[in-house]
Amino acid sequence: EEEEEEEALVTEEGEASWSGRGVMDLEITQEQEEEELALEEEMRRKEGDYARQLFSLREEEAKIILEPLRAELTEALVRMGADREEAAMAAQVQSSFGDEWRVMVSSLEDQIEMRGPNVCNMLSRDRSLLLLRPERLVRFVQYMRELGFGNKALRYVLGRRPSLLSLPLYGGDGEGVSKTIAALGQCGLSRRQLLVLVTTNPGVLAVPPNKVGVLGDILRGEGLPRGDVASSVLRRAPWALLYDAKEEVGPVLECLRSIGIQDMSNVVKAYPGVFGLDPDEQILRVCGVLLECEVGTDSIPKMIQSCPAILSVPVEEHLLPLVDYFQAELGLRLREIGKMLRAYPATLLLSLERDIRPTEIFLRDVGIKNVGRVVTLSPSILTFDVATQLVPKMRFLDKVGLTSYDMANFPQVFSYPLDRVIRPRLLFLVYLRLPTISKPLKHILAPTDLDFCNVTLDGVSVASYEKFVATLPPIELPKPPKSSKKPPLPGKPALTREENEKVMLRVKGDARLVDYKQLQAVLLKKRREKKERQQKGREFFDLESSQWVYEGEGTFPPKGPVMQSERPNRGAGSGSDPPEERVQL
Repeated sequence: EEEEEEEALVTEEGEASWSGRGVMDLEITQEQEEEELALEEEMRRKEGDYARQLFSLREEEAKIILEPLRAELTEALVRMGADREEAAMAAQVQSSFGDEWRVMVSSLEDQIEMRGPNVCNMLSRDRSLLLLRPERLVRFVQYMRELGFGNKALRYVLGRRPSLLSLPLYGGDGEGVSKTIAALGQCGLSRRQLLVLVTTNPGVLAVPPNKVGVLGDILRGEGLPRGDVASSVLRRAPWALLYDAKEEVGPVLECLRSIGIQDMSNVVKAYPGVFGLDPDEQILRVCGVLLECEVGTDSIPKMIQSCPAILSVPVEEHLLPLVDYFQAELGLRLREIGKMLRAYPATLLLSLERDIRPTEIFLRDVGIKNVGRVVTLSPSILTFDVATQLVPKMRFLDKVGLTSYDMANFPQVFSYPLDRVIRPRLLFLVYLRLPTISKPLKHILAPTDLDFCNVTLDGVSVASYEKFVATLPPIELPKPPKSSKKPPLPGKPALTREENEKVMLRVKGDARLVDYKQLQAVLLKKRREKKERQQKGREFFDLESSQWVYEGEGTFPPKGPVMQSERPNRGAGSGSDPPEERVQL
């Protein structure tokens, strides 16, 4: 018992000593943390002061060194024909000047007759232009002239893509502008086609030649001859060179094979943008929605081959809302939607608000209740403009005695041309004193004039019909608006429209510098304000009155407040009228 009591006493003393030591350590740690925080704050303050001092020193250095060079560059650009404000903006964004920048600027004018505005455009796109040696420009111009490029084409190419001068012309390790051009020639481009391609898309010269060669080999392996690779892919979709041939193009072709497409050449020639689609997130999802609409697995490859652009339709934003609309608004079942899409796959490219909904409203207005049946029988009716194509045909059919019942029974009537088929045949029935409703509309619109005369009219002479058509006065139809039913921009669905446009612009030209864009925005704002302050109107010389006449807002010349003159007022004095009130400015 005594031993146990001694052990307990020793344990209590040890715990007390350890607890006291822990409190002491905690207090010391807190003090150290406060000291460290204060030290860090002091260091941050000193670093901030140092950064501000360094920035101010750099600004002073720029004023001392760069400002005279910028002023000299501005005057040089003005002498070359540039606007002073534009020249000042182009010079302001230059942060470095090479030893031979003056020779470089003058060489642009001497070699390719580049004027001041074009040089300003180049400087606004490439900050390193004035650091290059003039020999680079001379060698590039000589090489391009050997290929058939004139001064006008060279001005456009370098004006849009001045960074080409920074690339090696005859580089090693499989790089260089000359090797890229040679790889494009191996893909089947003629010299004339190369001239057009580089002029419209100067960025293709910046594509590594190995990427060009690999893409050409893959496409030729899929059955595309050299001519189709050049005309269908490189000329129509040069941005396809930006995709990785093995990592991006290969999986797309493999995905299309898994769907059941055997002839890749037709798909690639009809829609080269297929290379920019994601196989899992886009192509297979579109096929999944088509399967939900009861489009058979054997019909999907046929739809893709007839209209490959349907693979690029955004699923969440366009395809699913379109299917929901057909179900909810038009009362179509999935099987009927699938039948319509098989008959006319391009329906998936139509806009719901711009194309489909206006057509539905038109059909209901003319008295057709079952719009879904009409759309299923003739889905191409959704592609016609209501004001310039559907309404004129409906007015004519109504004029000759047909009703909405006839249109609903044969909605394909809207797909026939009014001036060459519908109008002459219905008027011929009127000429023969036959009611237009005496014959079914689909028989009246027979495939050929021979079928119309022999079958529909029971043997009427074709010559008599042609003679009657020759007597008809010409008809002038309203011009439909330009078609805007274009497939979506090619690219991965994860990218936004702006990002897709940036991908396509990479083969166009260099982007303008951020500093230049900011200066340009300020200048445009000042010009708008100046234009708003200008008085709206015109002054012209009238020959009848032999006087200058002003038409517009306000009075001309404009009158402002009367300035107070320091001279004494001659009219002010005793016995004279009080002076006019003058405005103190």
